[in-house]
Amino acid sequence: MRLRLLLTGLLAAVAIAPERTWAKTDYAVVMMAGKKIGYAKTTRTVKDGKVTTFMFQQMTMGRGSTPVTVRQTETTVETVEGKPISFKALQDMSIMIQIIEGTVDANGKIHATLSV
Repeated sequence: MRLRLLLTGLLAAVAIAPERTWAKTDYAVVMMAGKKIGYAKTTRTVKDGKVTTFMFQQMTMGRGSTPVTVRQTETTVETVEGKPISFKALQDMSIMIQIIEGTVDANGKIHATLSV
């Protein structure tokens, strides 16, 4: 009986406790032909019933004697159940920036815009 009361009390405390923010960050090295040419960083955050994943990647390659740096970011937002809410991708290729942004409505239809 005491164990049942203790477990009931613990479950009640968890149910009324404020939702906590949880985040995880991972890093990676981008290699080409055995040389480091860039890196990537991914952060996944869970807060207020939403999961936000942010990825940044940068790499520099040589085009002849000229180095070219490419940067990419991607952000996705979904429910904790995995239902997509919104997304944004940015690609900066030194001479051109492209941005794709969008949302997903309740019917699963994607509404997106592309900016160059």
